Order: sequence, then structure tokens, then C-alpha cells
Amino acid sequence: MKELSNDVILRAATGEADALEEVLACYEPYINTLATKPVTLASGRVHYVIDEDCKSYIQMRLIEAILKWRVIPNDPAG
Repeated sequence: MKELSNDVILRAATGEADALEEVLACYEPYINTLATKPVTLASGRVHYVIDEDCKSYIQMRLIEAILKWRVIPNDPAG
């Protein structure tokens, strides 16, 4: 997984769309894994698909959580 910079995290916490997209892109492989569901075909064979509704739900919950973060300013005076 690609590491996110502090700058991207801070911008995402303020709701910047590009930063939120970067966070979602970083976590996409993990989200896809969580949203993958088995589907049994008529032949009895199991096929795995990404449940797009589940994926969207996870992404929205992640965005909601990020937007709740409180950014504490760094005090250069100490």
C-alpha cells in the first residue's frame, strides 16, 4: 500500500476533494477485498465479484470518518 503524506492527510481532513480521492485510491485494494463476495454459478463453481454497493458504503464511511478528524495546528513556539 502506498504511504500517504501528512500533507494529503491534513488536506483530506479539511474536505479537499483531490486529497480525499488520493486517500480512497490508496485504500482501494483493501476496500475491494472487504467488498468482495462469492457468487455461486449454475455450474456450482464459485466466482468472486466486488459488490459495488458495499464498496460505495465503505468508501462513504471512510470519508465521513476522515471529515470528523480534528486537525490540531502545530505550534512552532513549542
